[in-house]
Amino acid sequence: MENGSFSGGFRLYEELELHEFHFFFRIINDTYSTSLYKTSTIYGVVGTIRLLAGTYVLVITSRNEVGNFLGFPVYRVNSMRFLYCNEALKLSTSQEKRDEVYFSYRTDITLNLQRRYKLMDGWMTKSIWKQADPRFVWNKNLMEEFIECKLDMFIILLLQGNILNNVFFQTASLELKGSPGTISLISRRCTRRLGTRMWRRGANLEGDTANFIETEQILEIDGFMLSLLQTRGSIPLLWEQIVDLSYKPQLKIINNEETSKVVERHFHYLSQRYGGTLALDLTDKHGDEGQLGTAYALEVENLPNSVVIYKNSSPNENDAIDLISGHYTLNKCGLSPLQLSRSESFLYLPVASALIVGGVTVTTLSLQQAGRGGQQFISSAVWAGVAAGVMAMVKANRRQFCSRPGLCGLL
Repeated sequence: MENGSFSGGFRLYEELELHEFHFFFRIINDTYSTSLYKTSTIYGVVGTIRLLAGTYVLVITSRNEVGNFLGFPVYRVNSMRFLYCNEALKLSTSQEKRDEVYFSYRTDITLNLQRRYKLMDGWMTKSIWKQADPRFVWNKNLMEEFIECKLDMFIILLLQGNILNNVFFQTASLELKGSPGTISLISRRCTRRLGTRMWRRGANLEGDTANFIETEQILEIDGFMLSLLQTRGSIPLLWEQIVDLSYKPQLKIINNEETSKVVERHFHYLSQRYGGTLALDLTDKHGDEGQLGTAYALEVENLPNSVVIYKNSSPNENDAIDLISGHYTLNKCGLSPLQLSRSESFLYLPVASALIVGGVTVTTLSLQQAGRGGQQFISSAVWAGVAAGVMAMVKANRRQFCSRPGLCGLL
């Protein structure tokens, strides 16, 4: 897709003046000075909320630019403020921080590249909220009064991202055959079936899974853009995990006649939204998670007219993160580092190999002398524990020791 497809003329008000009178507020987009009221700058109106006590307006009081998305600046919300419209100014609430909410005045960050391509005709000539993906608009309900009053220039879309190192998305520069390019990573968290870990599991009867996130990788090079989409969510079955005092609470699969329909609705929605789907099951193969994974696999196999490719991939065997974070130099004639023999792999692991081999060697020598007395036996046990600890440390921190995935299968 060509990069120039997304330029357009519709823009929102970027800075507004808040006039605070004794009994009411006024928000305008022009500068007007007077001493009859207190004036401050706000950076957007999130929306309104009606409670029994009255109506509140939520405004953005602080922001900072975190980068750009498809050439348009993106901002992070630093603080917001509720304005109480029914009583005196002294009843207005104090500022509240929001560190994981983002917005843009000039583009819709809720849409992935594929959906943008489908909306290319008339792109950005309409109001941003009219073409947004409602799954990722976190102030959707707060915008209703502004939409009814046709205040399109004031309506901004808030999105919560999957935060990584306190940034909404990351970009990296690269060079391919002499052409500079940029890779961007952005995650969008869905507003449906939200909840904290363990308290919110599985899917509801509509097929919405807990904590669904859409992650998009975008490559921009030579004026063209390519996109790779990945989604994640809880296993789309009816199950729960009751929180108790144990380290890992027990999973409970809910036997319900609607389970098959729930799985079917979930993948039908994914197929309608994204097309063909490759489903990776990252649950453990043992214990409660193993039973959950087995039940999930059976349901996927029974899907009618399935366009889903299912693959069970245990996290203990999954080196995707290592591959992403690793640094490889490949050419057409060279072998992939994943095809190296174990003896060749040691060449890439001097530190890790030395620690492991050293620990095993000392333990072996100590065991050979264990028969000479009780003190030597205790020493052997200590060295064996040290060696086991070193091996566990190397395995847990393998990315710090090398850039080869999973220590090339050594552990």
